[in-house]
Amino acid sequence: IDHIETMFRDGALDYCDAVSVHSYRYPRSPEESDLYGELQNVADLIEQYGGDQDIWVTEIGWPTHEGARGVDEFTQAQYLVRSHVLMLATRDVTRISWYDFYNDGTEPTYNEHNFGLIHNEAYNCAPKPGSVAYREMTDQLTGRDFRKLRKPGEGLYLATFSGDGGKVVVAWSTAGSRKITVNGAESAYNLMGNRIDVLSEMTVDGYPVYLAGDELRVAPAD
Repeated sequence: IDHIETMFRDGALDYCDAVSVHSYRYPRSPEESDLYGELQNVADLIEQYGGDQDIWVTEIGWPTHEGARGVDEFTQAQYLVRSHVLMLATRDVTRISWYDFYNDGTEPTYNEHNFGLIHNEAYNCAPKPGSVAYREMTDQLTGRDFRKLRKPGEGLYLATFSGDGGKVVVAWSTAGSRKITVNGAESAYNLMGNRIDVLSEMTVDGYPVYLAGDELRVAPAD
């Protein structure tokens, strides 16, 4: 942030069509590392120094290598969806480039070989869970705009999107299982795109779920 502010103070915004940010923070989660707040700080600085540029997150990702800074493949899938929702919630982020599409190599302990959403061609480009989660997120959110982010406490996140396809709430918890009340839901899907039962009281955890319905209302149950 200090470097960015120095650039803006010295007039860099006069030469920028957009402000590019590489928001790496692995192995920390997007919430623990305050991805949302960090990007809001950048947006505030753009406004403070007289700019109106969009923010482009041109690299972000979590590698699945073995070691202290790696995450497992299902955690990568969780963080992918949660980070995208939080970035969209800033309203200032208009482009997101995930790093990267496929593993650049086969060394299991080297981070740069394990950022991909599919495995290296040596393993027939086999998909990781993150590639499936990316597809489902795209299906759920395309044609819908971000409307509201609620953080009712105790790790619960409720993000509302709506558009021609109706309303969708993306719900997850960063503090273990949390119960939510659900009214007006017409469908519910899990992280991997599997349809799940719609109940008046449901439990969410670190794996985001998608709840849809024109009259949808979601709230914490406790």
